[in-house]
Amino acid sequence: MKVYPIFVSERAEQNLEKILLYLEEKWSESVKKAFLEELNFNFERISLMPFVFPKSEKFENLRKGLITKHANIFYQVFDDYIDIVTIHDTRQNPDFLR
Repeated sequence: MKVYPIFVSERAEQNLEKILLYLEEKWSESVKKAFLEELNFNFERISLMPFVFPKSEKFENLRKGLITKHANIFYQVFDDYIDIVTIHDTRQNPDFLR
């Protein structure tokens, strides 16, 4: 089974930092930890099965995966790697990346 390396874009890193800060400030360290565990699980899942999530309806070349009910991951599959384009918190702008 092929394992695809994952590269995280600067935009995705910045969005992730904002999400983690929000979770830490408004919720708790345990909620933040649970989110990170779910994110890591999905990174592993995408690395092993890059087509597990459906194509985005809005962005033709991207796939959209659900991390939690409030966060989605958008990524692109290439021949030799996966590019995490962004991680989106739907509470910030629910219609932005549908």
